[in-house]
Amino acid sequence: MVSDGGRRYSRVYLVVKGTHVSYLLRVQLP
Repeated sequence: MVSDGGRRYSRVYLVVKGTHVSYLLRVQLP
């Protein structure tokens, strides 16, 4: 039940998640 829209959403989710992780790491650095 995975459509092209579903894969597109997953790709956006991964990009946003990666950006969020990078932001957290940047904030934790002194």
